[in-house]
Order: sequence, then structure tokens, then C-alpha cells
Amino acid sequence: MPEYHELVSLIKDMGGAAVGFSGGTDSTLVAKAATEALDDRALSVLIDSCFMPRSEIDEAVSLAEELGLNLI
Repeated sequence: MPEYHELVSLIKDMGGAAVGFSGGTDSTLVAKAATEALDDRALSVLIDSCFMPRSEIDEAVSLAEELGLNLI
């Protein structure tokens, strides 16, 4: 996975990051890479809205906990 390691390296050069997190494949990949690169300086942000079913929000929260993301 050289592309993943390149992503982590690019993110590491940032002082911090906030990632919009939905629990989908793309946001999960970026949130995990940011957390790996920046530890507690990476935030994964999930917005609880009526446009996202409760079950998907609950799944996203569970996934974030499982992956050790700093979810707000």
C-alpha cells in the first residue's frame, strides 16, 4: 500500500486536520490516515442530521471507536 503511506506522509506535514467523517469508505480511509499521522491532532467530525439515518450514524460512531478515531 505505497499510496496509503504516501497519504499518511502528506498529512503528517500538516499541523493538524479535521476530517468530515460519515463512516463510508473514503472518509474512513482519510480519517484513519490522519489519525495515524497526527494522533490526537486529527479530528473526525460527524454531523448528526435528519438527512442521515440514525442507523448509519450509530454504525459510523461504532466504526470510529473501533478504529480509535478522535470523533466529535
